[in-house]
Amino acid sequence: MFRQAQVVTTTQNPVVRFAFVLVEFLLENLWLVLHWAVVAHPRRGGRDLSEEFTFKIFSDWIRHALEEELERSWEIEMNGVGVPEAHAPAVG
Repeated sequence: MFRQAQVVTTTQNPVVRFAFVLVEFLLENLWLVLHWAVVAHPRRGGRDLSEEFTFKIFSDWIRHALEEELERSWEIEMNGVGVPEAHAPAVG
């Protein structure tokens, strides 16, 4: 689990970096609780932990839900000029 939810940032602000560490800690612990209490099957001698419910799948699930909820769209500001006439045949 080491560094699976680590955020890459260039900010030097310790408050922001600490907030990222808190979110990472909360996500990892939420995954552990869900994995143990909801997904794992009880059996004699412990629980049968599912190898299908990985932290990557869990984080992709959270990311997908956030993108849908926040309606995030990827927009790039255009230059307004367009394709030059010399390159028009290559564009199609």
